[in-house]
Amino acid sequence: MTKPAAVTWLMPVRNGMPYLSLTLESIAKQSYQNHKMLVWDNGSKDGTLEELRRWIPARIPGAVVSGKPMGVGASRAALLDMAESELCAWTDADDVSYPERLEVQVPFLLGHPELAALGTQVDIIDEHGVRRGQWTYKTDDAEARWLTRWHAQLCQSAVLCRRSALLAAGNYRDVRDEDLDLWMRLAAVGEIRNLPETLVQYRRTQTSTTGKIEDFYTSDRAVAARNAAILFPTIGDPHRAMELWEAAHPRQPEATSRVQHIWQLKRAATLLAKALGKPAGYFVNTQAFRDQLYALKTRAYRRFGLAPLVALKARVMHAGS
Repeated sequence: MTKPAAVTWLMPVRNGMPYLSLTLESIAKQSYQNHKMLVWDNGSKDGTLEELRRWIPARIPGAVVSGKPMGVGASRAALLDMAESELCAWTDADDVSYPERLEVQVPFLLGHPELAALGTQVDIIDEHGVRRGQWTYKTDDAEARWLTRWHAQLCQSAVLCRRSALLAAGNYRDVRDEDLDLWMRLAAVGEIRNLPETLVQYRRTQTSTTGKIEDFYTSDRAVAARNAAILFPTIGDPHRAMELWEAAHPRQPEATSRVQHIWQLKRAATLLAKALGKPAGYFVNTQAFRDQLYALKTRAYRRFGLAPLVALKARVMHAGS
């Protein structure tokens, strides 16, 4: 009988208590058997190291690196460099993976060699473990990779990835929002998808990194500006690239747009598809792109009193489809 593919869990942590034991328990209870764990401790002072050593390697095969604290991005990069398996699963110290997570994700990733990273849908829980909603992500590569230019389409704690793909994209950098920073670069290396199943509980509290954030626009914009030169294949100038990024943002319906942004977005999506070896309409034909284009046209033509014509054309096309 063939042995299941090896998977390495990667987790940076600093002061992971009191939720760390629940995270580790969820790893230990995975129905998928061939996995181990690498943890990078970034100077914890709350009993995290002692808790880690109760679990690793006694109950979870693996190793804990301590005494070398660094930033989250740098420690993620170091963990990826250390991993010996091609398949790597990410988790944070306050999140919970459902027992079937790897059993569902691994066969799907192995069955789709074009995939660089595979996420899942995510339940949001509070400090008491009470479900407070859900974050949903695109299951289709075309929409996920296109929208990654504006906001994350992968939840870091739900990602199973190919180590070689993340390294080819340049690995994590020690910057803020290091995950989206990598996903923007990874979109040029391989496909990004999410399973429709919910396989992770993502904890948001008033003390967690994202717990107080309701609108990620500001942080998303900072990451996009850092990667502006690679966002759109037709626009190498960072200032012009960010003008288009702002105008076409899916969550900023009143952003200023010009007629030139319409053809810029079309051309960028078409040439990007070709550069990735996809059909010219790969991104253009997605609902996400059509929504962006409609919003751009409506706002751009509103200045000329032509917005009603855009709406009429959209209704006619919808009726004929």
